[in-house]
Amino acid sequence: FTKKEFWNKRYESSPELSNFIVSSADLLPSIQAYLPSDHECHILDAGCGTSDFSEELMKKQYKNIDCYDFSEVAIEKQNAKFDGKDEKPNFQVVDLMNLNEKEKYSLILDIFTLDCIYCDEDQTKVQTVLKNYVDSLVTNGKAIILTAGDKNMRDPDLKLLESSVKFEDIQIANSDIEEAGLKCKAYILEKLQVPANEE
Repeated sequence: FTKKEFWNKRYESSPELSNFIVSSADLLPSIQAYLPSDHECHILDAGCGTSDFSEELMKKQYKNIDCYDFSEVAIEKQNAKFDGKDEKPNFQVVDLMNLNEKEKYSLILDIFTLDCIYCDEDQTKVQTVLKNYVDSLVTNGKAIILTAGDKNMRDPDLKLLESSVKFEDIQIANSDIEEAGLKCKAYILEKLQVPANEE
């Protein structure tokens, strides 16, 4: 799950665009309360793959959506879907290990992307991506991280960020995950105000 080649082959073999594990229809009602009220704000779909989350957010009148993935195939397919349309998300091939911190977001969506990074032998990548998320948020901006991972494995990494974020978790109903004996939850990270003497 951590190799670009795996995802390129997966997307090449799938003729239709699809969501990974959970659909936008299942997820968005559960996180509605955490979506920004400002529809002009900047939103990042981190590890967008071929999902339709950005399209559904546009239907909710959000206008500034970046969608990043390290799979060139996924980005090509997403761009093709919006070909000829006047308004579209900004799809780019970007490795989340190298986020541009100059871009600041009110919302970052991570739909099982971090779960895939947890599969890497190099566990420092998890903290790198989490730090990149925090650095890329505006003050009081939120990162919503969807996971099927064990809470006892996820919480320690998040607690390392307690000086810069507060977080909570909410349950997300998903029958496919529950049938596998797992639970789906969303961690909601909110970036705290940095004290003036630490800026």
